[in-house]
Amino acid sequence: MKKKLFSLFLFSWGILTLATAQQFINLWEGTSMKTFEFNHVKIAESIYINSQVTGQGFDIPLNIEYELEVDHLWQVREVYIHFKSKDNFEIRLSRKDDGKWSDSNGAIIDQLEGCTDIDITVTPFTNSLPINRLKLNEGESEEIKVVYIDLPNNKFFPVNQRYSNLGNGLYLYENLDNGYREVILVDQDGFVKYYPDFCHRISKTQY
Repeated sequence: MKKKLFSLFLFSWGILTLATAQQFINLWEGTSMKTFEFNHVKIAESIYINSQVTGQGFDIPLNIEYELEVDHLWQVREVYIHFKSKDNFEIRLSRKDDGKWSDSNGAIIDQLEGCTDIDITVTPFTNSLPINRLKLNEGESEEIKVVYIDLPNNKFFPVNQRYSNLGNGLYLYENLDNGYREVILVDQDGFVKYYPDFCHRISKTQY
């Protein structure tokens, strides 16, 4: 009897989780690249992101699928990227509870020690990770170290960045290693609406 009740509890909890999960679809159009991104975010027991970027970029046709698993503090747990063009490759990284990063074979990547977030060159979504994780008040800023995933060059390496909350959904993003800086506009969920000379959002659906 206890086993049946426990099974019923698990079944009911699963239905409740599905019923209460927040889901978002963002559609972005690239400006510096002629691309579209279909981005699906599901916030349930963890945060799951599945996204497809397709079009013309870096002077080549490309199709990129990436998947992320993020905890409720917006800390990255897993990242998987499948890049398809004249070169095809995959990148898979994991971040452990102690903050160490490992590759697809479980080997620790010492180079990424201290990185808290990721930044994938082809998408504005990864800006949402530090914005939602840091929860900066207006006027506050913070320096972070991220795993910069350089596509289409199949490279990743640590980069120092800074985010500053300017208020009214505006954030100053700075790459402290090369001097790049830009003000981006995000919505109340921390998703990018407008990123000058990079992309703009066409639509957002919540269900």
